[in-house]
Order: sequence, then C-alpha cells, then structure tokens
Amino acid sequence: MHFQQLEWKYKQLAKDGEAITRQEKILDIFDDKLGYKFTRDKVTGWTERIVISEATKEEMNTIKKELALGKLDKHVGEFRTSIQALHNGIMIEFAWDTPDTCEVTFEETIEDAPGNVFIDEDGKAKLRKVKTVVNCGKPITDALFNG
Repeated sequence: MHFQQLEWKYKQLAKDGEAITRQEKILDIFDDKLGYKFTRDKVTGWTERIVISEATKEEMNTIKKELALGKLDKHVGEFRTSIQALHNGIMIEFAWDTPDTCEVTFEETIEDAPGNVFIDEDGKAKLRKVKTVVNCGKPITDALFNG
C-alpha cells in the first residue's frame, strides 16, 4: 500500500513539475511583452492556473494574441467577472471585480425534484435554484473597460 502511495506522489510531482515548466514559459511571455511589473502586480499562479487580475483591454488583447487564445469562456458573478481559456494545459483566467455600474439581481425558480430537497405546503418535494443575473446595460467587457 505504501509503495502505491509513493508511486502516486512521484507521478503527481512529475506532473506538477511539467505544469510549472509550462507556466514559467507563459510568465516569461508576460514579462517580455508587458513587463515584470505587470507580472508581479497582476498575475497569480497555481500549478495549472494563471489568474490575471484587473487587466486593461490592451493587456488582455496582448496576452490573447501572444498565447493564441481562442474562444474565452465568460463567468459573470455578483462580485467577480472572469474570462478564461485553456492554453497548453494551463488555465489562463482574466478576472475583474464586477463593475459597480452593473445591476445584480437574483432569479429564484422552484421545480419538482426527485428526492427530499424540501417539502412544499402541498407535501411535494421541490428543488430551489437561485441564479445570479448581472445586467450592465451593455456587454460586460464594455462595462469592465469603459465604466
């Protein structure tokens, strides 16, 4: 049993080492194109994720171009907005505070549910879902970069 655990740890360390090497190459691109100060102040890295906080539109476009990032997945939340894509096994995420100019509301739906989620006054099992809706009155990227 101990041998299997050690073997797993060894494989995980090798995988992490490969991810760190890929991540270092990406960070070198950031340093070369946007400067060390950008990397130091706006970039946080984990083993297989790099988060760029509060990037300007120009910084984001430079990174997208240099890393040849394709379609980015957008996640808009009550407090945070992020746009992300996978590059060479590393998740590249741009993250901003959701602009104050955006209106945040919550839409609640209640559906019939299998199981015992909660019981309504008629004795039926129901599932409650709450969806955060962020309305900026314009595309989120316009709100992020233009206020």
